[in-house]
Amino acid sequence: MLGLDASTSTIGIGIIEFDENYRSKDNPFDKSQLIYHEYYIPDKSNGIIHMLLTTREYIQKLLLKYQIDVCVIEDYARFMKGKSSAATIIPLAILNVTLRLLCFDMGILQDALNVRSIRSALKINKQTPKKEDIPDFLVHHLKLDEFPYYYKLNRKKEKIIRKESYDVADGVAVALSWVILRDRVVRNKKKKQRKKRL
Repeated sequence: MLGLDASTSTIGIGIIEFDENYRSKDNPFDKSQLIYHEYYIPDKSNGIIHMLLTTREYIQKLLLKYQIDVCVIEDYARFMKGKSSAATIIPLAILNVTLRLLCFDMGILQDALNVRSIRSALKINKQTPKKEDIPDFLVHHLKLDEFPYYYKLNRKKEKIIRKESYDVADGVAVALSWVILRDRVVRNKKKKQRKKRL
């Protein structure tokens, strides 16, 4: 499944493979595996239509290459304190809907999750991650040795983490949180069915 943290500046991309029939009492995501991650920078040099077309084409290639059956996007905030304006929200909403329509046209299940739902799903011991904590929470849930950060060299030739790494983490978080939330729904349905039988 594909998770996207879609913005007009950087799109964080994460693809997770999981066994929907597998359940573990300790960790229902033992069989979840991060198989691809990257970031994509939309080309805004020729206006919004060109940006939407080129971004749509890029994501479509990923959908086909990895045979994606579910695509989930981090829903845009209708109001962002200190940042809300039509100039900010409208392009974000258009991009979000364009990518969801792409999935719909391709017969791919598409969904959107808000930030609160995503972070709540990733809780560890009732602790909800902040944006900068998400890579560490993903390492825990996906049993990674380390998060696959992207790096750049500063003037002193020291490796520093690229800010786009956190967009990638958000994209992976979108995918994993959907798996987590879906698993909860499945388990709750089974509990209700058992109660009815009793």
